[in-house]
Order: sequence, then structure tokens, then C-alpha cells
Amino acid sequence: MGRSVGLAVRRGRTLASGPGLVDGESRRVRCIETEYAGAAPVRCFETDEPALLEAVFRLRYVVYVEEMRRRQPHADPVARRLAEPLDRDALHVVACAAGAGPGEVAGGEGLLGALRISLSRHGGLETIERLYGLDAGGFGDRSMVITRLVTRPEARGGASSAGLALACAAYRIGLRERLTAGFIDCHVGLEPLFVWLGFDPIRRFTHADYGEIAVMRIDPLDRARLARTDSPFLRILAAAEDSGSVHSVPTVSGERECARVPEREA
Repeated sequence: MGRSVGLAVRRGRTLASGPGLVDGESRRVRCIETEYAGAAPVRCFETDEPALLEAVFRLRYVVYVEEMRRRQPHADPVARRLAEPLDRDALHVVACAAGAGPGEVAGGEGLLGALRISLSRHGGLETIERLYGLDAGGFGDRSMVITRLVTRPEARGGASSAGLALACAAYRIGLRERLTAGFIDCHVGLEPLFVWLGFDPIRRFTHADYGEIAVMRIDPLDRARLARTDSPFLRILAAAEDSGSVHSVPTVSGERECARVPEREA
């Protein structure tokens, strides 16, 4: 369950060099555009850099164990870190202060928040499917599940919050990965926030440790739905469509899918 929202490269895989990579720091760190309503004092990095992930695991421990006082089977009280099996094949996004570089974030300075994205095509989501009340394979092969969204208290709330920057970064990743659905769960008290972003509740249940939980789903290409709540994702989708990098097309079943324009036509 995500702690708060103000609302990724597989571990072991190194990012290729190219635009957006942070030279002189790590070849496994890439910036993601996260601006919303102007320049926010938050930057997001997609990373599988071990030092950065360790900082994320430590932040998780602080939020879930020390702040929320939740039972966590994988928590290490000696090292004060919270890492899980899902982390191995997940995409990871970290948010940091705009003036901080990856080196500072890895040292724990400037890290404002993080989230984890599991792509359904990688498998291993059976436990979450059962938790969400879905049938086996219910996520399909073009979905993402966002979990372990955490932010520091001082980075929560407002248009420049780390959570909002992370949410926009996750949405951009969803478009890039050509996904047709995204899932996240939250406490029912945060449901209105996710509805504003473009998610809709599909199920509610009571969790022994977290209380009343809402399972939320988003169709990243449903322009009308995003417009209905004036979601910050709408301008990201519009920019992607205008650039020709992504567009929506109907499938035989009437659902929508993400299609990329071949580079030679872009």
C-alpha cells in the first residue's frame, strides 16, 4: 500500500547511453520529465543503480516501519531497510530535490520519494492478483502495478510535491511501455486524489494492517476520462500524441491500445 501521494529499469540491466542520462554519475540513471504547471523543485530518475536503490530501501523502512508502524515481513531492523522479492524485476523511480544529483541521493541526501513499477509481462504478480480479487492472469500482459509509493513528510502535498512528480513519471513510463492499464491500491481516504489523477476504483477490501483499501485502475489512453477530472496526465498524453510518439487506436474488442509510430515515420 502506498504511504502517501503528493502520487524504472530492471535491476541488473544497465541503461544505454543517450539523451537524459546523467554523465559522470552513473550509466544506470536516467532523468524523466516531471514538470507540472511549471517548473517544480523536484526531479525524477529512473534507475537500477544499487546505491540509489539502497537509499530507497532505507526510506521505505523509515516510512512503513518507523512512521506507520506497519508489520513488514521483509523488513531488516538491523540494517533499517525494506527490500522485497518484487524489487528484482521491477522498474524503480526516485524523486529528489531539483538541485541534488544521483550521488547525493544515494547518500540519503535529497531523496524525497520513490515508487516501484511491476510490469505484468514480467510475471510474478500472483499474490497481488489475489489481493485485488482478480482471476489468474487478470492483469493481462500490458499492465503495470504501482506499489511502494513513499515520500518524506516534508515533500508531501501541493503541486510541487514529490508524489505528484512520481505519478507523472510513472504515467510517462506507462506510455513508453505501450501499456493499456495501470493499477495501484491506496487507503480509501486517498481515493479522491487518485480519481483526480485519472484512476477509478474497481474494488474495496479490508486489509489486516492497512484498513480499508481501494484498488484503483487507469486507462492511460482514455483522453475523455482524464479530461473529466482535469488530470495532470492529460497534458502529458497530449504532448505525446502531438509529437507522434504515441497515439490511441481501437482494438477489435473495442478497448484502446497504445501504438508507437515507427521511428522512420516520426
